[in-house]
Parts: sequence; C-alpha cells; structure tokens
Amino acid sequence: MSIDYIPFDIQTEILKRLGVKSLIRFRSVSKAWKSLIDSPKFVASYGIDRIQTHHILIPYLRVPTFMYMSFVDHDDTFLFDQTNVRVLPTEHNICGVRILGSSHGLFCLDCDTKCDGVYFGVCPVTRDPKLVRITICDLKWLVDIYTVSSGSWRKITNNLPRGTIEDCSDNVVTDKIIYLYAVDTTIDTKVIVAFDLTSEEFTIIGIPNHITHLKIFKLRDTLVFHEYDKLVCEVWMLNNDVSKTFTKLYKITTSFLYKVKGFTNSGTPIIEKMGADYLPDGLYVYEPNSECVTKIVIEEAGYELERYGYDVYTYHETLLLLDR
Repeated sequence: MSIDYIPFDIQTEILKRLGVKSLIRFRSVSKAWKSLIDSPKFVASYGIDRIQTHHILIPYLRVPTFMYMSFVDHDDTFLFDQTNVRVLPTEHNICGVRILGSSHGLFCLDCDTKCDGVYFGVCPVTRDPKLVRITICDLKWLVDIYTVSSGSWRKITNNLPRGTIEDCSDNVVTDKIIYLYAVDTTIDTKVIVAFDLTSEEFTIIGIPNHITHLKIFKLRDTLVFHEYDKLVCEVWMLNNDVSKTFTKLYKITTSFLYKVKGFTNSGTPIIEKMGADYLPDGLYVYEPNSECVTKIVIEEAGYELERYGYDVYTYHETLLLLDR
C-alpha cells in the first residue's frame, strides 16, 4: 500500500514513534517526510510522547586517542549489546578531549581542556543548549550564559549564590537542572548548588551533616550521591527539589577497592575496580542485593588499553540540532 493512502497526520504520529537512526534514513523517502523530520516543531516534540531507550557511553583510552563504547541500557542485555561510536572527527579525537556533560541526548565536548568553570545543559522548555560559565572573584559570583540559538554570551546578576560558596569542581546535569557540589567556606559545610536551566535561578541544597565524603551522579532524572569510606559506600537520592531532603537507597560493601562511576537506568551501580597497584582494573556492574559483580568487557582484540580512569555517561538518542 502506498503511503499516500495514509493521512499525513497519521504518518506523523507513526514517525514520532521511530528511532533516530530510522528517521535519519527516512528523510530520503520523500520531500514531505524530510521537511517534517527537519522541522523545528517535530525536532522539539520528538521523544516527549515515547519511551526513550537509554544508552551508556564509556570513553576509554587507546593511546593516543580516546575511543567510545555505547551500550543499550537494558539490565539483562546491555553488557552484550555494544557499539563503537565516533564522537569526534579523527583529527580531534586526542587524549586532551574532555566531555563537559550530556543533556537531552546531546554531549558538549571541550577540545582544548580550558573550560574550567563551564557547565552544560539543555533547557527542557525551549530545547536550547546552554553553557553556564561561573567565575568566583573577590567573594562574588560572576555568571554568564551562552545559548546556541543566540550564538552569544550574556550576564545574569539576580539571585546569585553568596561568594563564600566555592570549589564547584564536581557537577551533573539532569533534564532540567545543573547540580554543583560545592563548599560554603564560612561554616566549612558541603552544599549542592542547583541551577534551573529554564528559570536560570540558583538554589542551595544542604547535605546531611553526618556525611563528609561524597560524589554526585545522575540516576535517571534525579540527583544521587554516594558517601564513601574505604570499602563501604552509601547511595542517597534527592527526594525532590522542593523538600531538599535525601533518602538512603542502599549500601555497597565489597572486599576490594573500587570507585562508583555511574548508574544504570534501574539504579544498579557501575563501579571501577582498583588493582593492587591502585590503578583502574576494569568496569563492573554491582548488584547491591546479591553483591554479585559482572565485568563490562570493552577491550578490543589486538590492542593494549591504557589503564586510565573510566567515565560513564547516560544518554538517549535525540534529533536536537538537526534543524540548526
């Protein structure tokens, strides 16, 4: 049956439910389909009404370049459903490349490693990618925003954190908020600074007083952090942005040294096991209830991989920037 017998609005609804790779191919089917798929309205609405397939991206070092392995994040299959992906053109794919962050399926890459104090996210309302540049000088926050739509920087001056909050080295971004792990030097207290990508306002979230050593992550669309002390680690989740309280999810106890590097979509931690020489010795999926660990195999046959610290990023496919 010819597609001409199917009303175009029905064709549109069908296309919305297809994967990104299929849509890219189907742009060649007809001028009408290409015009639809490339339209800003279709790009902005894509993925809102469909269940997104989550992926895990793992950069690893094969000197002199970084390689990238992508896994489909299904608990029972993602260890085996893997694909090598090219994130950058070969001439830029060098050891100095750093991923600033991922948001709404987009990755922001720093090719010069000079973007300290710059954070990335996508506004969930306008679907506009943003860079947030933060400089703390003379106990004062200076904040600039760059949007892809404008192609320029602008300052924001309202509702900025106090200048005693600094050392924002660790950060994660959810679908609507950039979270920064910081220190309030006035009272020597750890805090979370939250930047809303839509309202462009900052809020401060306190951390329970008994927690001293932590690292922040994203679990689905929620902030989590783990408190670590040698072989024991507790994972906590932010309940919501209104209550600003945390709930402990579970405890990780192992007989070996490790670092938590990320989480699957179901909440299972991905850990980096450390060898006897305290260098990374592979990535593993750790099941908290059974305490079972399963290695994530990313080695390529015939190549010697550098024992370099692994990073773990979660993402879903997107059409954003297709219309730019």
